[in-house]
Amino acid sequence: MGRYAYVLLVLVLIGCQPEEKKVVLTLKGKQAVLIQKVRELQGLREKDDADMNQVIRLHEEVRQLIEGMSHTNDFEDLVLDARDTINGLSQRVSKDGNFMVVSWDTGLDFMGNPIKTIMLYKNKGKLGSSSPMGPSFLCTSIEEVKSDRDNILYVLHGQIFSVLDDKVSDIVTAYTISNGYLEKVPLPALSSKI
Repeated sequence: MGRYAYVLLVLVLIGCQPEEKKVVLTLKGKQAVLIQKVRELQGLREKDDADMNQVIRLHEEVRQLIEGMSHTNDFEDLVLDARDTINGLSQRVSKDGNFMVVSWDTGLDFMGNPIKTIMLYKNKGKLGSSSPMGPSFLCTSIEEVKSDRDNILYVLHGQIFSVLDDKVSDIVTAYTISNGYLEKVPLPALSSKI
C-alpha cells in the first residue's frame, strides 16, 4: 500500500465509528471553512494531475485558519461532534476541554510532510497555538495527568508517518501550559506519572 493511501486510511479510520451512519453536518463559522478547505485539499489529492501550487495554497490556508484563532470561542466553534468524520482531518480534545490537537493530510508527502499537526490550548481566556517539537504526528488520544506542581500534563499518544522509509511509528509525548505558553515535558520526568 502506498504511503499516501496508508496515511489517508489511518486518518479515516481514526475518525470512524463502526455504528456510525452518514451524518449531515451542521457547521459553524470557522469549522465550516476548515472542513471545506480540507475537503478541497483531499479532492486535489485524488487527481493525478493536481496543481501542486494549489495544494500548497490550500494547506497554508488550513494552517493559517487554525493558527490564527485567538479566542476561546474559536476553540469551541472548531470542535467537531465525535460522530462527525471528515476524510483527511483528525481532531482530539482533552477531557477538560482546554487542549486540542488537529492533524490533517497536507498533500505534501513529496516534501516529506504528509501530516501537519497543530495544538490549540486555552489559557486565561485566550487561545494559543503551537506545532509539536519534532515531526508532526497523528494524535490518537490525549491523557491528562496531574504533575507534582499541580499542572496538568497533556500526554499525547499518536503515530508518526515516515515518507522516506514508508514506516509508521508510535509516539508518546507530553505538554503542559506554563506561563501562558505550551511547554514540552521530557519523557523521563513523565514516566513516573503515567
